[in-house]
Formats: sequence, structure tokens, C-alpha cells
Amino acid sequence: MTDIKDANEEGLDTRGEGDSIMFFGAYRPGEVSLFHSVEDGDEVTLNKDGQELLVNSIKLDGPDTYIRKIYGFENPMSLEARKLKIDDNIRFRECHIMACQKKS
Repeated sequence: MTDIKDANEEGLDTRGEGDSIMFFGAYRPGEVSLFHSVEDGDEVTLNKDGQELLVNSIKLDGPDTYIRKIYGFENPMSLEARKLKIDDNIRFRECHIMACQKKS
């Protein structure tokens, strides 16, 4: 991957102390589904100035570090003005993840 943006350098928000990732996944009747970790292939939501960035099929890139392309924004106009665009590769840490949709 070339031209990888870094979440810290781009000023992405981090979760506050004591805040946890909001996990979502498919519910299957009769199963207890408790999600507590981020894994390869999950879709995550990152934030910049309160705006959501959507990243799917994430890949582990090192200890507590993930990488993948941005595929969508809550409000594309304002984020693209800050030089983050759809299809940009971004490297981020677990502290940047606000929500995680578990892979199917």
C-alpha cells in the first residue's frame, strides 16, 4: 500500500479514558453474542472532529495497529476539505476505533 495516512497525524479523535468500543454483530436467537475484540475483516468507525469515517475489512498491521481504506464518511464534504478522501489508506490504533461491526 502506498501513501498511507496516519490517524494521529490527521488528528483523528480517540476514545476517552474508560470509554469502550461499541460492538455490533449479527444476533442469532438462542446464542449469547458478546464481542470484546477487534479482528481482521471487521468494519470500524473512526471519528475526526465528531464526523464519522467508515473503514471496512481492516487488517492488523502491528501491535494494536490496523490499516485499511476509508470507504465512506458521515459528511464527505467537510472531511474531504481536510484532505481525507474515500479510498485513502489509513493506519490507526485501537484507541481511534469508536464502533466495530463484526464480520459475518
